[in-house]
Amino acid sequence: VKSAWYSPTALKKHLEEKAEKLDIDVNDEYGGQLCKIKMYREYQYHLMKMNSMDFDDILINFRNILQMKDVIEKITSEYKYFFVDEFQDTNIIQCDIIKMLSSANNNLCVIWDDYQSIYSFRNAKLANILGFHNNFHEVKTFNLWMNYRSTNNIVKGAAGLISYNQKQLHKDLNSSKEDGSKIELVEQFNDYAEAQYIASTIKNRFNKNYKQNLILVRNTSLTQPLETVFLRDGIPYKIIGWTSFFERVEIKDVKSILEFAVNPYSELAFYRMVDLFVDGVWRKTAEKIINHYASLSMSYDNMFRNPEHLLEEKVISKSVLEKIKKVSDKIVELPNCINGVNILSDIKKII
Repeated sequence: VKSAWYSPTALKKHLEEKAEKLDIDVNDEYGGQLCKIKMYREYQYHLMKMNSMDFDDILINFRNILQMKDVIEKITSEYKYFFVDEFQDTNIIQCDIIKMLSSANNNLCVIWDDYQSIYSFRNAKLANILGFHNNFHEVKTFNLWMNYRSTNNIVKGAAGLISYNQKQLHKDLNSSKEDGSKIELVEQFNDYAEAQYIASTIKNRFNKNYKQNLILVRNTSLTQPLETVFLRDGIPYKIIGWTSFFERVEIKDVKSILEFAVNPYSELAFYRMVDLFVDGVWRKTAEKIINHYASLSMSYDNMFRNPEHLLEEKVISKSVLEKIKKVSDKIVELPNCINGVNILSDIKKII
């Protein structure tokens, strides 16, 4: 909702006006949506309390900053050329930002494929492509219609399927490869039946030549039925995948320490700091500490600066106090490790 540029207040007003126009009770007809708006408002409150922004906030606030004349002039005087990849994935706010940044010098290059516009559930707007020539002037278009990756049967099959779209920019796609195997569409009763079909196909059609087979899945969580059937049928397999660098536990730890050093209002970073450094302080105790400091509008690094206060207020026990005091000096020193000049040096100091 936020990426569609709606605030909780604007959404509520929209529903109230709609209900008034239809002469219906807004609570009866739109009760579920009003509940979501309440959650949205609460979510925004917690972000503000933690001195944090999510991705949509970054976009909205960046666009608001660009409305300041001195800011947009400084940026467009320094950056004269703008390049946007995957333009079909842009939402209303992103497109507006692109217009603002490129308007001064009119030097903009975008790459898109409307056939790959699949993120409407994240408010990506196909209209950004279809109306591009209206929003940007003196446009030169270069069509890339040759596919060098897939066989001709795959290219023609995909193009034939998407030709039914009512809104699209028509293109005649071709492949540099041969026709290749025909596409087979197989529908199974459930995921285990699908896994059994794949196993049987590998055994029968390819004469157990396992190395010639590759199974693509949307994410690794979908491999479980395949693994179960392959183990049962004696088919050797290897899962090829990865964990995103920033999803690795070690990287999350360092990121949380860095975040806590510069933003001690972050609940998420505080939870991880406690989990990392304070033995015996479990989630329930951490929640009590968070609620206490939140009620006082104080940052969570106060736990390490003055842990005795928590004991006096009966938030923690004496044993927990001793555990906090063991690490408090190092945690309090964290902000002093960061000078903001060389981020690599800062990270090394933190570690």
